[in-house]
Amino acid sequence: MGRRRGVLIAALVLMLVASSGYWGYVATRDDGTAPAVAAAEQTSEPGLRDRLGGAVRDLVGGGTGGGERKAEPVSAGLAVNERPPAGKKWPAQKRVREVAAKRTANGKVYQLSDGRLQAEISAVPVHYRDAKGAYKPIDTKVKPTGRAGYVQGNATNAFTSLFGDRTDNLVRFEKDGRSIELGLPGAARKAAPKVSGSTVTYPVDGVELVYEVSSTELKEKIV
Repeated sequence: MGRRRGVLIAALVLMLVASSGYWGYVATRDDGTAPAVAAAEQTSEPGLRDRLGGAVRDLVGGGTGGGERKAEPVSAGLAVNERPPAGKKWPAQKRVREVAAKRTANGKVYQLSDGRLQAEISAVPVHYRDAKGAYKPIDTKVKPTGRAGYVQGNATNAFTSLFGDRTDNLVRFEKDGRSIELGLPGAARKAAPKVSGSTVTYPVDGVELVYEVSSTELKEKIV
């Protein structure tokens, strides 16, 4: 690196001397006094000096061949002497509609009034697939099923929760074609489920069995 810099400095010095119309050299007297400078007139023929001068001008951006040098573009697409544009603040937009075709288990996509799309992502599932494979909004409310055995239930979820009216057949949990059934041991007795929103309660033998339906689990509590 030092050698290359030295060559460049020498070329620049030579160019400065040559630009005055003379070739020059420096010599030191034997007695150590001030140096004497000898010069010869410049010839009109282009030679080493002109070639070196052109190379130096090109190196520092002063060359004129073919017009002025243009600023080299940088990776951001701006010229080196161009300021970046000021940041743009998007105006507030209103949601026009939900794009149902872009639903996922955990997300919704909305079209805004300016044509842009806005995604809303949830940490828990917000959609379930129906019998046709389409995503539908999850609703965890427990409702009458109209079927014998399991009189209350919820099927608008990522899994199905069913609640019976007998102690030997209290709860049935279904997901991906598999199921688990829960009941109490001993002789079967009537046990009418009490429903409040997404919660089902069974009063049995002085305690309450409480089942809570969410989008991620069916939770049992003994109170």
